[in-house]
Amino acid sequence: MSDAGIFRSLFDDQGKFKKGDGEVAVTFLTASGAQYPGKLRFKDGLVVSATMEGGGSWGYPDESAIHGVKFLLYFEGEKPLAVFVEHGLVAHVFDVPDQVSKEKFLAAFRVARNLFVHSRAPSQSGVADVNSIADAMTRGALWLTPKVVQGFNAADFPELNSARQLELLKTIQMFKELSSELSPDKAPTREQYGNAAVVFQAILNILEPYLPTSEESHKVEKALRKVQFPPWIANWDYELGSSESGEAAIWVNVFVDGSISRAEYGRFASQIIPMIREALSAEGVQRWPYVRLKTSMEYKTA
Repeated sequence: MSDAGIFRSLFDDQGKFKKGDGEVAVTFLTASGAQYPGKLRFKDGLVVSATMEGGGSWGYPDESAIHGVKFLLYFEGEKPLAVFVEHGLVAHVFDVPDQVSKEKFLAAFRVARNLFVHSRAPSQSGVADVNSIADAMTRGALWLTPKVVQGFNAADFPELNSARQLELLKTIQMFKELSSELSPDKAPTREQYGNAAVVFQAILNILEPYLPTSEESHKVEKALRKVQFPPWIANWDYELGSSESGEAAIWVNVFVDGSISRAEYGRFASQIIPMIREALSAEGVQRWPYVRLKTSMEYKTA
């Protein structure tokens, strides 16, 4: 077993030190990459102090359990471990991933953020009554799937303070539980939508600074919101990119609710493109639009 594996094995499922009382020698890792030998001390299975040679120490005079502290631990030849201590319990232990995984997670979550915002503003259909708007929102809730938080690792966000990092971790876990209860081929009920939306918004409040939007993207958003998409479109999103010839383009991903057949996709796409082109031009966006039609099911299960 690796050294990191041995460390993990010292704690039960709740994060309590199995031996009850004792000390564990560790090597602390700072954000700058410096390594400091140290030790964690336990009493009744709970962390009561952490001491770093030549560095700081954590603990209370009365030896009560420490809380809301996070450490990075170094193990030679292995990925560092991010360790979160809550009320004396080693509650969460993660491998510290590389930057690529963080970027991949944020890229996927950015799409989910867009779908969340679009499903909450179904003004294109011209429907005014509350019930119809609520139905449109639940039907367009493509973001309500566990796939949008796959790859999340709290250790990817060391710049957040401990309280904020733990809040993010808990809301992600709550969202996973809520979304895992739903069938990908059915729209959530209004109650399920409402409960999940509150949790998703809490996640978004923390991650929003990691999801910057360019000035051009704001123009695209404004333009596409004015397009009166037909009722069989459950939701939409877009990507800024380039065509095969290298010209600036925008790829509009349109998610179909299943009420039309694939054989009709081409005909309907040709109807939508002029509407999108006109809206973009009115906002001064010169990119040429391309439309991709997908089913809601394809997004949720991909």
